[in-house]
Order: sequence, then C-alpha cells, then structure tokens
Amino acid sequence: MDLAIIRDHLEQARVHVAEGYQRLERQRELVLKMEEAGNLDTTAARNLLRVFEETQQLHVDDHHRLKQMLADETKRQRRS
Repeated sequence: MDLAIIRDHLEQARVHVAEGYQRLERQRELVLKMEEAGNLDTTAARNLLRVFEETQQLHVDDHHRLKQMLADETKRQRRS
C-alpha cells in the first residue's frame, strides 16, 4: 500500500482518537453532574458512555494497526 495513503489514514485515526477522548470526558462530566443532582436517571447517559468507551477502543486499535502498517511498509520499501 502507498505510504501516503497509510499516513493519511493514520492522521484520520489520530483525529478520531483525540476527538473520542474529548467526547468521553464530556460524557463522564455529564454523568457526574446528573449523579450530583441526585434525582436524575443516569441509565441512558451511562449506556451512551459505555458505547463511547467501546468506540474509543476501536479507534485506538485502528490507530495502532495503522502505525504498525506504516512501519512494516516503510521497512518493506527500504528493502526493495
């Protein structure tokens, strides 16, 4: 695969990871505020937080996969 394409995908993955961490932080803050209010049902907010956490792990895994792909392709091209 072309190194430029891998680098582009890696940059997209980096952005997804960064945005995901921001999303997680906002959702955690929301759940905390709801709990502090004391009279709000946090079930939906907690479920959404779990979805965000699962999605974030997918983004992180994708980022790691692309970093490895870039390293492998760079080595392959140097040997050629």
